[in-house]
Amino acid sequence: MTLPSSPTFMPSISLYPSPHASPLPLYVYSMPLLSLSKSTPCLLSPSLSLLHLLHLHHRLHIPLHILLLHFSLLPTLHSQLQRVHLILQHHLLIRLHLHIPILQYLLLHLHRHLVVLHFHHQLCLILCFFC
Repeated sequence: MTLPSSPTFMPSISLYPSPHASPLPLYVYSMPLLSLSKSTPCLLSPSLSLLHLLHLHHRLHIPLHILLLHFSLLPTLHSQLQRVHLILQHHLLIRLHLHIPILQYLLLHLHRHLVVLHFHHQLCLILCFFC
């Protein structure tokens, strides 16, 4: 699958929010790839719980974004990814590689799926491409 090269494909995200900003809940935002174009702004649809990934059909072509996770939420993310792995490993070919230290990558390889998580300093941006 060829990913769009439009600059609107990637949401504009500040990695340096206000130090007084409250932690955001751990949610996934989804949007159909077909709705992305050079003339259409990147709009986020209503959020889905991370565990609702289990209910998405494996042939869907959607990017998923988890925006601006505070470092305090990383243990929750790690725990939920482990739960996803335990639930799905009986249905899909999965290799789960967890690298907990900050500024490292988390790779979750699913059958026909690739989830790449990049830790920033106290923040996390997650891009998930279902292909």
